[in-house]
Amino acid sequence: MADKISFVNMSHDKSACTQYNKPVSEVNRSFSESDMSTIGGTEYTTPTSTRHMFVSTRLKRKREDIDLSTELSNFKEEIKNIMTTMINEHSAELNKINPTLADIKNTNHNIENAFLMAQNDEYKKKIEKLEQQSQQDRLNIATLEEKIE
Repeated sequence: MADKISFVNMSHDKSACTQYNKPVSEVNRSFSESDMSTIGGTEYTTPTSTRHMFVSTRLKRKREDIDLSTELSNFKEEIKNIMTTMINEHSAELNKINPTLADIKNTNHNIENAFLMAQNDEYKKKIEKLEQQSQQDRLNIATLEEKIE
């Protein structure tokens, strides 16, 4: 009974292993099958077979040979062209707007001048009316003083 223990005990002739009572050649092998095509006794012929139950494959995008420095310089050129185009368009719009803005400023100035002139004329009329009233009041005061004397 000494031949059967729970640990792997190899006999001196290495022909038998006491664990599992199997020959040494079978015990030293892994319990998993390294040849995936022989699992289950069938060969894999389609991607939907049982192969996918045991093996996961990862499909990667193939990397293209791209020169990043060339791509970066092309990108920089594109950005420069876009910025130049935008600046030119902006300048053209400003050139169109500036004369219109000058016309609006001129019109506002004219309106302000006209308003101030109208207000000035109104104040002049009021001042003249008040001066006439003041002169009339002086004459009335002088007349009343003469009557009192």
